[in-house]
Amino acid sequence: MEKEKVKKISKIIKFIFIILCVLCIIGIVAFPIITINNNGYVKILESNINLLITNLIIYITSIPALLLLIEFVKLFSKLEKNEIFNQNNIKYLKRSSIYGYIIGALYILGFITFTIMIIQNQGVGLGLFSIVDFFILVIAIIFIIIGTGLKFLSKIYKEAVENKEENDLTI
Repeated sequence: MEKEKVKKISKIIKFIFIILCVLCIIGIVAFPIITINNNGYVKILESNINLLITNLIIYITSIPALLLLIEFVKLFSKLEKNEIFNQNNIKYLKRSSIYGYIIGALYILGFITFTIMIIQNQGVGLGLFSIVDFFILVIAIIFIIIGTGLKFLSKIYKEAVENKEENDLTI
């Protein structure tokens, strides 16, 4: 009964991650097409360097985000097959942690870039853009925490797999 519940939940979560992967792929493909074909938007981007850099950072981070989602789909596929403790899950978690760190680092880069532009344009002071800066930093910290959590989880999984293999050999 409990295994069936885990299997059902894994299927649902895997389906959600697949939908997110498809949406991410659509966004990665559509963004340049929409931007290139929308002359007015290109002119706005050319005149507003802040908006251009923000769009580029979001676009660039979508690639490791897609890779992170794909790793989660693989992980939940294994869980759905009731292959909880195996070496592949450790690899998926390790790669996911790296993608989390990459996304966090890209957002920190965006935070630094955005802050420098604000200081150059407005001088030091609080305003609307400092709120955007704050949210960029929060997103960066969230992804670094996710990366760290997944790294620890992969180490815990590694120990669990080693213990399981040791127990399988003794029986």
